[in-house]
Amino acid sequence: MLQTLSKNAYSDGYIVTDSTEEDASALEKAFEVTEKDKADGWIYVLSSLSENPAIAGVKDLYKIGFSTTPVEERIRNCENEPTYLMDKVKIVATWKTFNMNTHSFETLIHQFFKAVQFRIKVKDLAGNEAEPKEWFVVPLGIITKAIECIIDRSIVNYRYNAHLQVMEEVEQQERIQQGEFETTGWNIRTLNIKQVD
Repeated sequence: MLQTLSKNAYSDGYIVTDSTEEDASALEKAFEVTEKDKADGWIYVLSSLSENPAIAGVKDLYKIGFSTTPVEERIRNCENEPTYLMDKVKIVATWKTFNMNTHSFETLIHQFFKAVQFRIKVKDLAGNEAEPKEWFVVPLGIITKAIECIIDRSIVNYRYNAHLQVMEEVEQQERIQQGEFETTGWNIRTLNIKQVD
């Protein structure tokens, strides 16, 4: 797998090598958490393992959300919860967050991908109908880029073009009309990409 990753990265002009002690030390310093930092939880990206054709047949379908508990624990009962489409899910990526306004994050990510929100109605165990709001039809690379832009606070400079499946830069005047999000003080410290089969 490492050789495949290296080959694919090299074709885009990057190289994968073993890290040195200096690299590890620099990385630790860059992402060092102090006692002033307040752990909030985890941003996560999930994919559905549903066999329902209305769900399984949708390419690039991901749930983007936030949890104050570890994601593995949060999804433990997923097949009984409408927010997970009443089925099993797979963790695709997680980011541990510190000092983040979690409500603003969810509002921001949902507004950013509003045009590609997946609309489906599911029934819970009691037969009540629900329409989950955190599922989006968008390539994983775009989701990762959007979260990176939240981390470096540049997200306010972009919008998602669903037609072209790209993030486009937005002119300052247009940003003012859309309204900007306050991201001061946010820190998203660690990234653990899960293996996607």
